[in-house]
Amino acid sequence: MLDFVNDPEEIYLSFKPYYETTLQGEESDPHQLNERFGTDFTPADQLFFNQLESAATENEKIRQAAEAHTLSNFEPVFNQHLETLLLDRMNGNEAIFNRIINDEAFKTFIAQRLMHNVFNNLNRIISAQ
Repeated sequence: MLDFVNDPEEIYLSFKPYYETTLQGEESDPHQLNERFGTDFTPADQLFFNQLESAATENEKIRQAAEAHTLSNFEPVFNQHLETLLLDRMNGNEAIFNRIINDEAFKTFIAQRLMHNVFNNLNRIISAQ
């Protein structure tokens, strides 16, 4: 999710309770995926899995299935929707990518916002060391 209005610190504080209480499944942890499957995911790649989890959680059919079924009965319903979730995420990322590449004003705005966020995040990390 990109947020160009709110301060990154405000966003972090707003979502902090969710990050602290969300249980990360062992299989979605990039380091464990790397060990188990020989992949080369980084912590930044975790965002992809978080996006999938969020999309699945927001999907009304998946939500209804979770409410009506046990975990073992929920699994086939979830698996029916997984490929669509993956394709939707890929298309969403592609749409963002295409907009950045093809719209110079949007690209400039994104670049400025990212630059400021990265600069502030790095300085926060450096000053904490």
